[in-house]
Amino acid sequence: MMTRTTKSRDSAFYEIGNYNHYYNNRRPHQSLWNFTPAYVHEVNNNTLILQRLKELKERSKEARRLYWEGSR
Repeated sequence: MMTRTTKSRDSAFYEIGNYNHYYNNRRPHQSLWNFTPAYVHEVNNNTLILQRLKELKERSKEARRLYWEGSR
């Protein structure tokens, strides 16, 4: 039989686990160039990460250019 305290504790562990997963796998971190900790850990190579960042910036710049050209 589960008591109210046990349910609350189990619920807390579940919610904390969910947040930890979100924080490490879904939430971009500014100090990691807006990549997730999981991605940075997986790649484990600053050169590749910076190359990916450059590609993202170039795509964003191109998308902005196309947007503003289309609004004229």
